Amino acid sequence: MDLLGHGKSPKPGDSEYSLTEQADAVEPILKRLAAQSDRPIPIIAHSMGNLVSLELRRRHPELIGPIFGMGMPYFPSRDHAYQAFMKLNPFATLPVKRPWYAGPIVNAARYSRGKVGFEWFNKNYGLPRDCWEDGFAVTWTSLSRTLHNLILDTDVDKLLEQAGSHDLEWFHGTHDQSAPYSYVQELWKRHPHVPTTAIQQGNHNVWIQKNADFTKLLAARMKAYYDK
Repeated sequence: MDLLGHGKSPKPGDSEYSLTEQADAVEPILKRLAAQSDRPIPIIAHSMGNLVSLELRRRHPELIGPIFGMGMPYFPSRDHAYQAFMKLNPFATLPVKRPWYAGPIVNAARYSRGKVGFEWFNKNYGLPRDCWEDGFAVTWTSLSRTLHNLILDTDVDKLLEQAGSHDLEWFHGTHDQSAPYSYVQELWKRHPHVPTTAIQQGNHNVWIQKNADFTKLLAARMKAYYDK
């Protein structure tokens, strides 16, 4: 599903794009799927989807099965997050610095669906065109508020504690620059009960489709859950 403010989902200008609002938007879908399948729903979560999944688990532990989390957006502090984003690319710095011209640039990118500069970013990040265009469907409001009000405002350690004991497994690329691997290692040390796997040479975006071994591993995890 496209989360609130992303892809083809609504992008209301008055939304805070907080963890609460994101979970509120996904909650009816979760309940419907659980009712249809008559079993807890396993979730494959990526990036901020990890946080939304844990919040849903906190609310409805009876509806959620194992969570396979990839690219957890964890930062020890806002300064660490800002430093990481500043190293990415010029576009990534806009939600951090928030200069006056950031809004027009993001909205222009939205109208072009990211076609401007696609070839350069494709060479460096390898994103398929449909994923790239979907990513550029965000508005300045949804992009900026998602970063500050969800990713940077969420206490991941507290969220993990509140989500309770459940099947959770983490995967993270060693070359992830959006959510640096070194930061996530610190999180893993504090939560040794969560099985973790480092994906060698993996980045934040597309290492899933480029890593056949990981694809097979994830498929095996899902099959084991449904077989059980």
